[in-house]
Amino acid sequence: MFFDFFRRLFRGAPAAGAQHHDGVQTVFVACETGVGSGVTGASLLRKKLQDAQLDIEVRNCSINDLPEDARLVITHQDLTERARALRPAAEHLSLRSFLDRAFYDQLVVRLKAGYQPAATDNRARNPATPLYVFGIEQIFLDRRALTKEEAIRFAGRKLVEGGFVTPDYVDAMLVRENDSSTYLGEGIAIPHGTLVAKDAVLKTGIVFCQYPQGVNFSDNDEEKAHIVIGIAARNNEHIGVIAALTRALDSEADIEMLKNTSDPQAVLDILSR
Repeated sequence: MFFDFFRRLFRGAPAAGAQHHDGVQTVFVACETGVGSGVTGASLLRKKLQDAQLDIEVRNCSINDLPEDARLVITHQDLTERARALRPAAEHLSLRSFLDRAFYDQLVVRLKAGYQPAATDNRARNPATPLYVFGIEQIFLDRRALTKEEAIRFAGRKLVEGGFVTPDYVDAMLVRENDSSTYLGEGIAIPHGTLVAKDAVLKTGIVFCQYPQGVNFSDNDEEKAHIVIGIAARNNEHIGVIAALTRALDSEADIEMLKNTSDPQAVLDILSR
């Protein structure tokens, strides 16, 4: 299921194990806005670091908000050059999918090799708990769409019908998609609105849309979404929402089941964990 690690992880960087990250205390996972796919990557990496008992902070942010003292930055390959130009002193790692577990496993090995415990730790260990309700009425199976725009509009319309957003939010979802793809990898996309559309969000919620035949989210046939999860979140609740979805989608077997199941209760059981 995973792309080859060396082909999609580093552009000319040393192979995993050839370099240690001595004394790194914070890893930055950056995306276009800081509220979308980067949150997913940060949640996955945070969990793996905790499992490895490494007291290393993981922060997600937008490219433009990367601090000057950032030492280690992870971005999607389409954004790496922008991040490198902004913070040339940092080490930059790029990936093709924020759901690439092999990438994070290799990175944890490297971080562990150079790990130096911090003297103090006042950081929050867990992301915020999502403040939303997810029910059968928010699950739509066996859908078909010719384009990603059609799939995104459907998800947006269902968010409107569910009382989560105003109709203006649907257009904001398309604007966000044009800025940078919300395709995560492994057949999953999480379309959501832009930051300027936050006033169009009435309450936090998601809709799950299944496309067994897939919907192309780019010109690359590998980026075909079978699971499209429309997200609307008030204030900073997007962090809790995406973190919860990331934990729920941590199993390859569950992802495959979600792509093909005809049982909405099975979807509800997995995404409500």
